[in-house]
Amino acid sequence: MKIVFFSNFLNHHQVAVSDKLFQLTEGKYRFIATMPIPETLKKSGYPDFSSKPYIIKTYNNHYEYQLAEELAKKADVAIFGWVGLEHFEKIRARTKKITFQCNERWLKRGLTNIFSPNFQKWLWNYHLNLRYGSFYMLCASAYASSDLRTFAAYNNRCYKWGYFPQTENVDIQNILLKKQKEPFSILWVGRFLNWKHPEIPVKMAKFLHLKGYNFTVNMYGSGKLLEKTKDMINKEGLSDVISLRGNLPNKDLLLEIQKHHILLITSDRNEGWGAIVNEAMNNGCTVVGAEAVGSIPYLIKNKENGCIFRTRDVQSLINNVEYLMKHRDVCEEYARKAYTTIRELWGPQTAAENLLQLIDCLTSGQETTIMEGPCSKAIP
Repeated sequence: MKIVFFSNFLNHHQVAVSDKLFQLTEGKYRFIATMPIPETLKKSGYPDFSSKPYIIKTYNNHYEYQLAEELAKKADVAIFGWVGLEHFEKIRARTKKITFQCNERWLKRGLTNIFSPNFQKWLWNYHLNLRYGSFYMLCASAYASSDLRTFAAYNNRCYKWGYFPQTENVDIQNILLKKQKEPFSILWVGRFLNWKHPEIPVKMAKFLHLKGYNFTVNMYGSGKLLEKTKDMINKEGLSDVISLRGNLPNKDLLLEIQKHHILLITSDRNEGWGAIVNEAMNNGCTVVGAEAVGSIPYLIKNKENGCIFRTRDVQSLINNVEYLMKHRDVCEEYARKAYTTIRELWGPQTAAENLLQLIDCLTSGQETTIMEGPCSKAIP
């Protein structure tokens, strides 16, 4: 079976699944990259996967561009994972073969997004070229199917998907054992932007500090709100509690994750997925996540393998964190179950295998037989 994935460039959220699909299809998988990795990303340490044996670079030369057009026609299955691919999608639509679009939610800023040129282009292309073909949606956000329903798109043709960083076999028992007698440590990772809400951990820390809890908060990342956050920490007298640690290479960040008891992800609905959730779950760190984050309803079962709090509700966050601080055995159990979830249900190997299973079902005219995890039905 020939599978082709069209996108801008291969990133660290896609490469593990791509590697597995290349293996499972015995070399019949191709990734079509329509642009090189921007130099700004390279300089910041972004990994370059452009030498992978299955990559075709349409920007290289006319031959590779024509090859991409030919694959859009002839591949058994095509996946489109980026905007600006309308030319290849139109070619594909004429074939009537199984095709997937892969998207986060469209309405990150609510109905304001309908005025976006990219959204208008996508909606026009869908209703004009894709609606009546064999097109399906891989939802890289728990809220994508609801957004699509608003515009009568992909009705009953949405399946769960996501981002799949490489998972590693770690010694989960040893990681958890090391933290049992350590002071309670809290981690926040992200860009210091409005919609990431770096002020929320500070407000939480102030409340818990005043109640006399012994804990630390380490915040990793950079961005335009970094100085404002630093001023807020100093103003609240929390410089001994909260540390701003800057950026770290991903391999070093994963080791830091292993040292912390919980990860906070405080973003609002603008967080399409949030791959740091996958990484925390794979490294023995219990996630306390805002419900609007795209990955949270897929990956976290509340009070089972992590905690979900009401978005932008500081008290809701405090209630969850305080409970875990009081019940560290529960926090440890959540981390253990989260590791199982990411290894057995939401890892790249399972995602690749499930995609092939879904393709088999659709090819034979059946509904998906997958009940949970990637490629199970995404209900609005």
